[in-house]
Amino acid sequence: MRLTQQRPLNALAQILSAGRQVRPLTTRLLAFLAGVWAAAAAVAWLAHHWLGMGLRPAGAGAWLWVLLGAPVLEESVFRLLVQSSLHEGLQRWRPPLRSRFWPRSAAVRTAVGRWSAEHGATTLTAMAFAAAHAPAHGWHCLWWLVPGWALAEVWRRSGSLGACIATHAWFNLSLALLSRGL
Repeated sequence: MRLTQQRPLNALAQILSAGRQVRPLTTRLLAFLAGVWAAAAAVAWLAHHWLGMGLRPAGAGAWLWVLLGAPVLEESVFRLLVQSSLHEGLQRWRPPLRSRFWPRSAAVRTAVGRWSAEHGATTLTAMAFAAAHAPAHGWHCLWWLVPGWALAEVWRRSGSLGACIATHAWFNLSLALLSRGL
């Protein structure tokens, strides 16, 4: 009886981990996260002061959405579904052996294959994240490449959805506070 009660929790844990090992919080990872959080405030300042972009939630429900709902939804979709799937697919991808458009050197093919397996999913997910913001922000969605890349890199380095959600919420909070003049 007790095993059947624990299975839904195990299934949820498997979905949340999405084949990724959550890495321990090392000093190097914590320093990276601190840098990302500092850069988030700087990017929010640039977006607000140079481009006039803002995030002005009105009411408790809007603040709840900006600080919790959107980060949880977007990070669940982009990290658990998109980036994890791309990462797994690119791990299996091998550059073509012969192509008119592809370098013929085995060393270059190996380097490109290694880079795509390591960083390809991060780059493609950042582009998808920016494109998802295009309907609401037009060409300004290009600014979302920066936080999109940062969030994808947090996922790649930590494997923690919680760290991605917290970082996303910090990006949103930084922009919302700057938009209100705080």
